[in-house]
Amino acid sequence: MPVTKQQGAYTLSTVLTILFIFGLASIFSAQTSIAETRMVNAEAQRHLASQIAQIGLATSLQQLSAETFHSLSSSETQTIASEALSNSSGLAIGSYTSSIQRNSNVDAFVTVEARTADNSSRQRVQQQVNLQPLFHYLPRSAATISGDAVLHPLVTINGLDETPLWWSGGTKHGGFAYRPVTNDQHLRQLNRDSFIANFSTLSLDGLRQALTNIDCTDTCSTSQLDDVGNAFIVGDLNIEHSFGTIESPRLLIVDGNVNIRDRATFTGVLICLNGWNNRTHVGGVRGEVLVWGDVSIDNIFQLSYDSGVVSTVIRNSAFLVPVAGTLIDG
Repeated sequence: MPVTKQQGAYTLSTVLTILFIFGLASIFSAQTSIAETRMVNAEAQRHLASQIAQIGLATSLQQLSAETFHSLSSSETQTIASEALSNSSGLAIGSYTSSIQRNSNVDAFVTVEARTADNSSRQRVQQQVNLQPLFHYLPRSAATISGDAVLHPLVTINGLDETPLWWSGGTKHGGFAYRPVTNDQHLRQLNRDSFIANFSTLSLDGLRQALTNIDCTDTCSTSQLDDVGNAFIVGDLNIEHSFGTIESPRLLIVDGNVNIRDRATFTGVLICLNGWNNRTHVGGVRGEVLVWGDVSIDNIFQLSYDSGVVSTVIRNSAFLVPVAGTLIDG
């Protein structure tokens, strides 16, 4: 019997020791699991902050314009955007604030400061951007036409006939003496994409992406464009009141017909990609017109080249593009 008692005591001691060891192991395992969970959560928050920063950068680059860039003096910083973000369930996930600092005449730095909703993680990204012109060349002429031009006798070009009408086909002028014109057969050989490439640094698709797109399938009027600025229009456009000013000229690229009416004047650069048939209305353009296709103007009209207007359009239509390899994340 004494032997049995000793064996029992030994067994109990062994069991207790094993339970103690397992207890310690469980405690250590639980602590390790908690630490690992915290590390995973912290990494998830850092990743979330990085995503918010990237969203802020992409949004800010879309909102930037040449006018914003030109409004800054050297080294001046200006806020671009500040936004709180939430998930699909409406729960707040974080926010960002972005700013731009002009570095030289052609480049700047965009900075985004992002944080998660619980402030547990912050992220800062910075991207260098360069100012790129939309046009590498625009003719010094009232109108550039790839097809034929049939003009009403009372169409005047620059009033004093100081600049030419560039054309590629036969130009009729109602029996009156021709205005100063220059025949450019090269234009007639160009398709729409090549016509655009003759003047723009972007392709036709690139222009669609760079400018505000307006669907005018059912015909638009300029009253719908007052707050738009420069635009790429798909469909027909009626310019019913004077649109654009010398101080703030517009750029319109129209994949359809343009009808300038009611003695309205368009001030800026007008690009028509489907010919131009200005029907039975009096009006005018101050700046420049480029037309792929034929032109017919059958009433009193004035085409006036204005170098100051064209220069302003070129300046304000430039856009900011990220410089490869200059993203600083951290």
